[in-house]
Amino acid sequence: MNEIRIKHMVCDRCILAVKQLSEQFHLPTKAIRLGTITLTKPISTSTLTEFETKLNEIGFEIIQSKEQKVVDRIKQILIELIYKAEQPEQDKLSSYLVTHFHQDYSSISTTFSALEEQTIEQYYIQLKIERAKELLLDDELTMSEIAFELNYSSQAYFSNQFKSITGQSPSAFRKNSLQQRQSLNQL
Repeated sequence: MNEIRIKHMVCDRCILAVKQLSEQFHLPTKAIRLGTITLTKPISTSTLTEFETKLNEIGFEIIQSKEQKVVDRIKQILIELIYKAEQPEQDKLSSYLVTHFHQDYSSISTTFSALEEQTIEQYYIQLKIERAKELLLDDELTMSEIAFELNYSSQAYFSNQFKSITGQSPSAFRKNSLQQRQSLNQL
């Protein structure tokens, strides 16, 4: 079971406010008590982030676990890494993270997988694909340059991975998105 710990819940009115908010977000709630929401199943990180924003607006804070802080830091590091000019090779990603956490990779990897229900590598690939989409929409770099920028070993490997994630080739994505983008500019 998942539990969200909440700071500043001090009365029945607080419980009611949090209950109403959890209903707005359709959280799979089992129980709400002072300082905690017990969930019947985990919720996505994006839902939790949106829920936290609304909680903050009404004067509450989510108390993050040590594990969640590690996951958030991993995500931050990987996002920053995607925008760097030089990225480590895929097999060096683990070494890169170990230097930032001073923990063994299996420990941080297990924590990440448990909370995110995907591996660090899967998340990193998704980030690379999202960055590739940005670069494709900019329409300034060739496919080879995008593959190089994102540290793919070849344009073919980049194209295959992009297609396996998105369902379309990078060139088809660029073509379709630019067509849609042009129609949006006409509004």
